Amino acid sequence: MIGKLTLLLGIIIGAVCYILPPLNVNNNVSSCFGKLRTVASVDNEFRSQLDSAAKSSRLDSIVKVLMGKTNQVCTQQEKDFVIDYFDKHQEAIMVTEAVVKNLTNEEKDHLNTWNNLNDTASEASMFHRKFQVLPLKTQQLLRTSLNNILNTFVASSLPSSFSKAISHFNKSDVEQLKMYSQEHQSSALSYFIASKISKADLSPSEMNGVYKFLYQIFNH
Repeated sequence: MIGKLTLLLGIIIGAVCYILPPLNVNNNVSSCFGKLRTVASVDNEFRSQLDSAAKSSRLDSIVKVLMGKTNQVCTQQEKDFVIDYFDKHQEAIMVTEAVVKNLTNEEKDHLNTWNNLNDTASEASMFHRKFQVLPLKTQQLLRTSLNNILNTFVASSLPSSFSKAISHFNKSDVEQLKMYSQEHQSSALSYFIASKISKADLSPSEMNGVYKFLYQIFNH
């Protein structure tokens, strides 16, 4: 069920992407992003932050949001490859950072107001205007990096062991996990996750990895 819910973010972000052929990325990047897509299916705040950044074409914010969650749920090896992947887009990221840095005080006030009101449309409109007056070569750089990162994210997939274990969770199970999290019932959360993934045919190391991942998602 969790796997199906990740389609939601793909639809949201896909709206701002161009249709590109499948991207060839390191498996560590794909597996980490696959985990992040799963997190987005149950973490409304994370999904909202990522959606807002994508709508505004804010590469700096997109990377910040993704890296924040990467540090929480991905392995060290996956983190290293994700950092290397983002480094390849550093030039484009620095352009968006410069645009944000050069906002006027009035524009910064507007941005703060829109953030408080969750007015993502106004924020997106302002940044799109800012990006459209950049040199054409710079606009192409931004467009290429934005599409590459978002399409890589949308096309990502969980490691097979994770997909196998998560297939044992239905919508009711997810709601149960959310309830344990909201009520801070850590022991019940831990037991429920362990009992569900024990039904999957996984090695001890795979089971441990899946358990840590799911516990981190819901124990916040």
